[in-house]
Amino acid sequence: WRGQDARAVNAAAARLGELLPAVNPAIYPPRGRLSWESWYFRHGSLTWIWLVYMAGIVALLLAMVYRWPAARWLGLGVFLLAFGLHTFALALRWYVAGRWPNTNMFEAITTAAWFGGCCALLLEWLARRGPLRNVFALCSAAASMSALMAVHSYPVNLSPGIENHRAWRGADGCLGERRAGCPGVRPGA
Repeated sequence: WRGQDARAVNAAAARLGELLPAVNPAIYPPRGRLSWESWYFRHGSLTWIWLVYMAGIVALLLAMVYRWPAARWLGLGVFLLAFGLHTFALALRWYVAGRWPNTNMFEAITTAAWFGGCCALLLEWLARRGPLRNVFALCSAAASMSALMAVHSYPVNLSPGIENHRAWRGADGCLGERRAGCPGVRPGA
């Protein structure tokens, strides 16, 4: 590293990647989960889905303003596509992290927007013949677009990193630490 030998550093990192699973195989994630995690991060944590929601907003606005039935179906179709992609992103994050994705601000924002989409779908179905049709999908698309745009645009403040303290710090939350509550440390020590 100090000699700025990138090839040697990469070889050492690859070797470390091979050795780490052998340290404690019980808590190390399986290869399939790691490959999905890699795919998830290579695709920007799927936060680009805000663009699909934006396309749905345009069509839903046309449907509301001009009462154009084709725009309504196009808008609802694009909204459903965006919601489906959002659902996939949430489910993939759940699978990769091994827990419900709601432990940091990034996850709280994306999950809350997803729940808003669930409510919007239910309300759209209930109001499908009433004067409020399209309103719920439009509002949910706008909220989801804003939420995903925020987590896409501010990755430093809203970190998309998947934190699984239990897996990386050990089942007891200690990683060779000498503090109260860790194995081998007497209370009050």
